[in-house]
Amino acid sequence: MLFYIYGYVLVSPYILGDQKHYRELYALFSNTDFTSILLVAPSVIGSSEPVSLFILWIGSSLSIDKDIYISFWNAVLLFGLFKLARKNRFGVFFITLLLTNFYVVVLLTGAERLKFSFIFIVYFYLFSERKFISWFLLILAVFSHFQTLLFIFGLCVYRFLRIVMRMVFLTKLNYKLMFSIVPVSIVFIVFIVFFGNDVSQKISYYIRAGSFFDLVKLLIFLPVAFLSARRRFDMLLMIVVFFPVVYLLGGDRVNMIVFMLVLFNLIIERKANAPFFLLLMIYFSLKSIEFIINIFSYGNGF
Repeated sequence: MLFYIYGYVLVSPYILGDQKHYRELYALFSNTDFTSILLVAPSVIGSSEPVSLFILWIGSSLSIDKDIYISFWNAVLLFGLFKLARKNRFGVFFITLLLTNFYVVVLLTGAERLKFSFIFIVYFYLFSERKFISWFLLILAVFSHFQTLLFIFGLCVYRFLRIVMRMVFLTKLNYKLMFSIVPVSIVFIVFIVFFGNDVSQKISYYIRAGSFFDLVKLLIFLPVAFLSARRRFDMLLMIVVFFPVVYLLGGDRVNMIVFMLVLFNLIIERKANAPFFLLLMIYFSLKSIEFIINIFSYGNGF
């Protein structure tokens, strides 16, 4: 109940910015047939990720008030983060910082489709022992927001790049990895066939000349993550491969993905309370204060 109230208090006054368009879409969905979901959404929010749209359509077609409905999903996200932290033996202080983190607050309020994507990502980590369920959740995350492909890219670098390098330079085959590539490749091919055009349009929309300041922020973050991690070489590789991505797409979107990747991997390693990273967590919780004040003052956190 506390998670629900927390999510409701944050989302209900958020009426401008991206939420203005999501509220408009939610209202339109009340009179939209299921087969027309993908036709209506692009003209309102400029996107057509089917899982997020289907989730929104369900609430609207059932005539559930949007704030009440979205607050339920906020509670699902917060509960998942809480369980993930507790599963890896983090205490009250870290959990408080986690649930008040700037990026988490953004997910609870303005970033609607990305919220659904990260719900599935969080539960992907929670159900990591059950491979079929966890990878199915990751697929749902991709079709909730295509930006999740960046997250999966980083996750693959973190988990598999070292193995691949050993296979190449030592000519030792990892059959488990090879067999896992097959279903991933099938999903990727299906995704490209049906949604490749949408993704290419988004990339062309967001691509721009890089900012040196965007790279500097990532460069400052790198030693913090490196010194905090247990698998330092993998963490270093994961962050370094994002430098050209940040330069192409800008830091606002990519840096959030990188931070969440580092956060989840450090939680799994039980190293997220390392001193340097804990200071960063405190900073992001303090940063969320101004964002929340803006929500109540202007109806928009940004």
